[in-house]
Amino acid sequence: MVRDYEAEKLFGVELEETPQTLAYSVAGEFSSAVMDEAARQGLTLAELARRMGIKQPTLCGMLR
Repeated sequence: MVRDYEAEKLFGVELEETPQTLAYSVAGEFSSAVMDEAARQGLTLAELARRMGIKQPTLCGMLR
């Protein structure tokens, strides 16, 4: 499991990793990867959503 040492330095305590914190971390990494790839391909979120067959607000909600 991955620990967020930056947060530990900020708060000055060792943070416990739980399934919830791990899921939050993985979701953030996934969202960043999707956004980076869309930018690399020159796609807007509106275009990506259209290609996925969903509305842009739905995609934005999924990436939050």
